[in-house]
Amino acid sequence: MDFIKRIKHGTRTMSLENFMRIADAMEVPLSYLLYESHNEIPILERVMNVLDGKSGEQKEYLLHMLEEMAKEWAN
Repeated sequence: MDFIKRIKHGTRTMSLENFMRIADAMEVPLSYLLYESHNEIPILERVMNVLDGKSGEQKEYLLHMLEEMAKEWAN
């Protein structure tokens, strides 16, 4: 627990390998651990995280939904 406190307070660092292991164990993208707020993650990275692991058909469907929503907002 002392090790985690040191990392949190910036007096100790963690290896990239361990950082990646934590993200994998939590099943979240690294960006979700790097930013304090979900809204700070760049938009394109958030979109890529949504599409990650989806089939080609699912990606096309999500893109279609986004395009249709954009058309509605443009009016």
